[in-house]
Amino acid sequence: MKLRLYTIISTALLLSSCSHYYAPVLYRNSAFYQPKPLSGDSAKSATYITGGLGASTGTNLNDNIYMGQLSLDEAHTFDNFNLSYGVFGYAGTYQNTSLQTTDAGYFNSKAFLGYGGKFSADFFTKMENIDFRLLGVEFLYSNETGEYADYRNAVKTNSNIYSDPNNSVFSGALTSEVAWKGKRNPAIQYSVRGYLGTTFGNHTYSNSTNTSQLDENNNKINVGASFFVQIKKYCITLERQNIANVNLRFGYRF
Repeated sequence: MKLRLYTIISTALLLSSCSHYYAPVLYRNSAFYQPKPLSGDSAKSATYITGGLGASTGTNLNDNIYMGQLSLDEAHTFDNFNLSYGVFGYAGTYQNTSLQTTDAGYFNSKAFLGYGGKFSADFFTKMENIDFRLLGVEFLYSNETGEYADYRNAVKTNSNIYSDPNNSVFSGALTSEVAWKGKRNPAIQYSVRGYLGTTFGNHTYSNSTNTSQLDENNNKINVGASFFVQIKKYCITLERQNIANVNLRFGYRF
């Protein structure tokens, strides 16, 4: 308990210091909900196209990230098991609110774009009109490019900026979900999901003089929650991740 409290305090002090930290946009922001047909649906396979907007903070917790997202997913439901896989793209701007105009490395905003693939699967049990997807896994890979990626690579030699120049993000998570149809209107489908994951690979922050061990201070842990509603063929997803990452997406089921 004392060690964890020390870790939290150390991380907070590190982030609130004069140093600045920059990581890939989808680092700790990589939970993308993937809808799947319910076991009670007549069609056990479906294609979903979704798009929306996301807003989050940077690693400093005071920069702003705004992005648009577009996904194409294929989902299948079997007896007590379902899966989904798909591709996605994203683009947006990283807006600085922490560096001052007199600071080395200052910028107003940097554009970014990226692409990736995702996969999710879970086991479920059914009770009346409810699917209890109690145990699931999710994996996501993304690759980022653009001005912000170039900036993170360029500032590695800046003494007051810690940068993660790795543009690839590979994350995995355990998920738990409950999905059901409305009793009065079975054309409406609902889902609530919890997400607990981590980011794999080398994502240490470094500058010209030092290497930060920020990742060792539980900074790789990702938590999130999703709320999904489908009305006939149209769907909406509201997703919240970590402290201040919010995504709103709209979609259509084929």
